[in-house]
Amino acid sequence: MLEVRGQVAPAIGPETLRAFAHAVRERLGLAQPGRRFEVLGHRLREAMRIAGWECDPAAFVFAFASGSDDEAISLAVADAITNQETSFFRDVRQLAAAMGELVPEVMSSAPGGEPLRILSAGCSTGEEVYSLAMLLLDRPQVLWGRRAQLVGIDVSSSALEVARSGCYRIGAIARAGAGPGDWERRYFAREDERFTARPLLRSMTRFARGNLVAPRTLGALGRFDLVVCRNVLIYFDAETLARAVETLVGLVRPGGALVLGHAESGMATSIQGWMNRSPDLIWYRRPEDA
Repeated sequence: MLEVRGQVAPAIGPETLRAFAHAVRERLGLAQPGRRFEVLGHRLREAMRIAGWECDPAAFVFAFASGSDDEAISLAVADAITNQETSFFRDVRQLAAAMGELVPEVMSSAPGGEPLRILSAGCSTGEEVYSLAMLLLDRPQVLWGRRAQLVGIDVSSSALEVARSGCYRIGAIARAGAGPGDWERRYFAREDERFTARPLLRSMTRFARGNLVAPRTLGALGRFDLVVCRNVLIYFDAETLARAVETLVGLVRPGGALVLGHAESGMATSIQGWMNRSPDLIWYRRPEDA
């Protein structure tokens, strides 16, 4: 039993935890086969706390399973269940290759006068989006005066709040990979122990809540020249993975490209024929007529 605000909350039984795992898979795409019951129970309790739900875990799970994507319960579960592990310039060689090699290639088939559009799917607290923007700004010859729009999506509303703020603690800067020279001073303003993205970075980026297994949440985004989705699909099982890949492909314009994480390169079996390789990058180029 767990005491919550003077009340004794009921223990969470295995059937409720199995139902919770199933609902998380169906609603968010995140499979939980390796999660022990105590871990699932902790995540469920955390979701209930965020939503202000004081007792009856089974009723909470039912409400989540049958609710809409933007309800408070669904938002609370997304915040509690997601990993949110990220950093600036994570696997930077892959990102640098995407900006330096792949972007010029996809821009060659882009409509003239249109901005370069890049999507980071599963952006968490935004470090990848800002990293991509900085790598682009350090390669002015890639854009040749064309504007760039970088969009980050995630299911976690709390992570997106951090991303939109553009404000990070010093620890996030210390964990960063090898970015452009003096990037933390050139692209961020420091105040005490916090770094805030400068207006130039903020003007290139925006963030929205989106769910890869609920395509209706992404309809307003349009299509992109480049979609980057790294270290997200590893949390899906075969069925939800197929749904997510279909959604990702739908977000790539004909002639555009999809970049996955190194560990995910063999997962997109439905588009293996689109795969291309370079020393630091694996990408999927959507045919012009697909």
